[in-house]
Amino acid sequence: MKQLLLGGLLLLSAFSNAQYKEITHPANFRGVIYDLSTNLPIEGAMIKIENQTNEFITMSDVEGYFFLIGAPNGGFKVKISMTGYEDKILENVQRITDVEYHLGLEQKKVQHFDLN
Repeated sequence: MKQLLLGGLLLLSAFSNAQYKEITHPANFRGVIYDLSTNLPIEGAMIKIENQTNEFITMSDVEGYFFLIGAPNGGFKVKISMTGYEDKILENVQRITDVEYHLGLEQKKVQHFDLN
């Protein structure tokens, strides 16, 4: 009987520890990249996430959606870049569970020169 009780307590302890690790597991960084002037999704934007020791890169899909598993601990820097658009840089972003970022990019201004 003592062995059964001890085995049950060990199992409960292991289960509680596993749940604790699941709760404190790093959140994933996800969101949508879109054009600020048209509100249309931007496909192929590069999303770069970095801190002092790590760097992660992903791309937005056809619907502008991106998903990055296990972003760096603590604050991190996010840089979004796409040809034809101004880079967007976010400093000291904290991982927030269950947040989807909606990040708009502004088209680069085209300069016209009169050669006459």
